[in-house]
Amino acid sequence: MAIPAVSLETPYGRIRKLANGLYRLKNSAPYLKFLLDIEYDTFSFLIDEGFIIKSYKYTKKKKGEKELPIDLEKFTNTNLNSLPEMLDFMAVENFSQMHLYTSNLVVDLERYRKFKLGIMIVPSNEKREGIQINKVIKGGIAERYGLKDNDIILRVDNSEVHSQSDLQNQFENNKTPLLTIKRANKIHNIKILNNN
Repeated sequence: MAIPAVSLETPYGRIRKLANGLYRLKNSAPYLKFLLDIEYDTFSFLIDEGFIIKSYKYTKKKKGEKELPIDLEKFTNTNLNSLPEMLDFMAVENFSQMHLYTSNLVVDLERYRKFKLGIMIVPSNEKREGIQINKVIKGGIAERYGLKDNDIILRVDNSEVHSQSDLQNQFENNKTPLLTIKRANKIHNIKILNNN
């Protein structure tokens, strides 16, 4: 039997439970800048509420037209130092029409499944090395063995990890995993006794 579609309004947008068991947040605003300004707060809220960010994207939609992706690199890599540069950028981006568009943040989510290591992971859409720890959960294995917030787990034994499932598979199938972490640009190895 399929789970019925349900949704809930939050301060950061509407979250829906999808038929495939995953979740999606969508927040709309008249201006992209508003969504970018609250991005960190949005992601922190989702993590605190028990979600893992699988992916996210920004889109724009004109009434009656198809939703289009926004290329954030144009915004983040643009160095606007003068009024003429700002006007040139606005002309290229067709800002005269921006009032006709709605900007959206769409975040695909998975429910956080706490596993024995006892960490929560930073959301990231970038191709980064390893997995950054957002929070070490008090009383968990990670805290006991000295892992800290903002550590980056690079490998478990000799296997690189890039996602929660990578980490979970490597960790749960090993009684004495060796974690290779990066902390403040220094590499550390931490041997853990994993009592399954």
